[in-house]
Amino acid sequence: MAPHTHVRTDLDGDEKSQSGLSTPQPITAVNSLPAQPSMTPNAPQVVYYPPATLSAVSIMVYCLSKTDLDKIKLLNRVKNNWTSWSELMLEFFHLNLLKGYTTGIIVHPDALHEPLVARNWDLNNAGIVAALRICVSPNDKQVLDGITTAHRAWNTLRSCHQKLGPIAQILKIQELLNIHYSRDTNLTETSYHLTEGVHTIFDMGIPTQ
Repeated sequence: MAPHTHVRTDLDGDEKSQSGLSTPQPITAVNSLPAQPSMTPNAPQVVYYPPATLSAVSIMVYCLSKTDLDKIKLLNRVKNNWTSWSELMLEFFHLNLLKGYTTGIIVHPDALHEPLVARNWDLNNAGIVAALRICVSPNDKQVLDGITTAHRAWNTLRSCHQKLGPIAQILKIQELLNIHYSRDTNLTETSYHLTEGVHTIFDMGIPTQ
């Protein structure tokens, strides 16, 4: 039999271990969830998605900036600016990690099993609906009356404005065809009106019918 290896240890600290083995390190649980990132008062809040099913998503509350919303031009049927407006709004919601509410990806949690998460969802949803009402014309505000979910509010606005697209484009094209350069009008002013008209037509999107 091979001789036993004797490892000398000194509990009083007078001698060091004579073995060549490294000191065992504590084992980290493989299945443990990563800690949520720390946040400072000025840092944007984040939604933490554990590596589990979608139903296990922890939702945090977000505060949308009224100053940033005021920088976005109102959605207006007369200007037919749905394309540019919707792109800006989706970018704004995406930066605040709230785009999933408008697309319907983030669904309402079960209030019975996750009351806190459900409450946070309700607060975020109400904030998005309020933001949409801030950034639309008075006529569109009336369309949103009685709508309480962000997903339905977004789809309602999109449906109303996309239906106006083809007819409004035809009328705008006819209007531009009636504009002519003349010695009686300023060349720069006429060019400006034509340029703005073309931008408006493209802003309506490509006709689907």
